[in-house]
Amino acid sequence: MFKFASAYGLARFHRCRFYLDEPYMKILNATFTINITFLNILKSEYLTLSGIGYRDNTACHYSQKLMLPNSIRYLELTGYWQAYRYFINYTDELRQQFTFRPNIIQTIAPFILQELKWRILCQPTCIHQNQSNITLGNIETTVKDQLDLKNKLRELPFTLVGIHWRRGDMMRPNKQAYGHTVSSFIYLQKAMNYFLEKYTNVLFIVTSDEKNYSKNIFSNNSKVIITPDKFTGEQDLAILTVCQHTIVTSGSFGWFAAYLAGGDILYDKLSPAKNSGLERDCPPSQYYPPEFIPMRR
Repeated sequence: MFKFASAYGLARFHRCRFYLDEPYMKILNATFTINITFLNILKSEYLTLSGIGYRDNTACHYSQKLMLPNSIRYLELTGYWQAYRYFINYTDELRQQFTFRPNIIQTIAPFILQELKWRILCQPTCIHQNQSNITLGNIETTVKDQLDLKNKLRELPFTLVGIHWRRGDMMRPNKQAYGHTVSSFIYLQKAMNYFLEKYTNVLFIVTSDEKNYSKNIFSNNSKVIITPDKFTGEQDLAILTVCQHTIVTSGSFGWFAAYLAGGDILYDKLSPAKNSGLERDCPPSQYYPPEFIPMRR
């Protein structure tokens, strides 16, 4: 997603066209309604090009030279390209590109809407007076698409905050040695308190690569909803993007969930580890946009 966003941003900035290799396009199109026909060039045309500039950006470094007029005629992107400044000016367009396919939205909608209906049933006093017309009967759990689901969620008396708690592979010794970190429960508590103090009727939607661990940690917290074990990564990402705000731990999965969702975004200031190889390769100042709010554990 970062590579696509950076390529898209560069193409839009330089007013040039852009070719996305078929395997990448197939992967993205399985999840999102990608439409780059106004920018795209055909494979047959791409194969005839010569003198393609090759640049391997392995992490998050932003090159101002690439933003100069006529800096390069042809450019091929490989690596990660996780520097937000290549595409930040095209956020609205990228949110449109990264709209989830209706079939994915239609699989997550019944889960989240049923969870919210249950909370209205069990906690009727949470409904504000100016929203007293909301009843269980008029909360439909079927939706057409992502916008339809977002609109339904905004009509309900809840502030939804998405959390992606990445653990799993980040706990491997080689990952830790490089500078990857696993956000602590203390950090999550502090971040959750930020939203509880700022907004009313806050609920937290938790996704993770270790859901059983998350269930044990949050077992007594009625304000937490953990997505089902059967949800795929695409479904977890989709449910995070329809939340109003986000708590980010580590990894690009949570980053993009927050970027697409908008709202208030908190991230773990201790990720990556200080003076590590990852911090060198991926400086936080080039990875996190200014609207991402750092929070210490």
